[in-house]
Amino acid sequence: TGFNLGFAAAYNLKDNISVTSGLGFVSHGYRVFCDTLPVNNKVVRNTVNLTLPLGMSFRQGGTSRSQIHEKIGVVLNYNFASKTDTLLNAPANSRFRVTENSQQRFYPTFYLGAGLGGGSGKGDRYEFGFTYQFSVMNIRGMKVEGGEFYKSYFPLNYRAGMLQATFTYYFVS
Repeated sequence: TGFNLGFAAAYNLKDNISVTSGLGFVSHGYRVFCDTLPVNNKVVRNTVNLTLPLGMSFRQGGTSRSQIHEKIGVVLNYNFASKTDTLLNAPANSRFRVTENSQQRFYPTFYLGAGLGGGSGKGDRYEFGFTYQFSVMNIRGMKVEGGEFYKSYFPLNYRAGMLQATFTYYFVS
């Protein structure tokens, strides 16, 4: 679970097509579960990213106060996480850990989205929707270690995909 907070700007190429961009902070991460432990059976990791999206938005149907929209674009991300880190499942008597190595500080992600929106009488526009953001490269390499003296392990890779519920309000200037 995480959040995305930022601002967006749109330039209307036509009444139903816009170029969009913005700047934001995104917090997202992962959870690793160890199903053989009765308590303290997970490691949770969230990191913060600076994001710079650039995309297109298409609107159709309905009236000027009610429209369907689709979004497509790319996002340049900067990850603020440390280069290497070790996360334990418990502060004392840890039974498993995740050792991660940040492979990419800057990385692109792509997004697709859809939703419903409308407008106000003075031309402002709002949109509710869902956006799926995904990466085509590994962001972090991880090693999940457990057992006595952490002798057992298996590798994992993290790609930073996420599903977002969105609300956007565009002010007309």
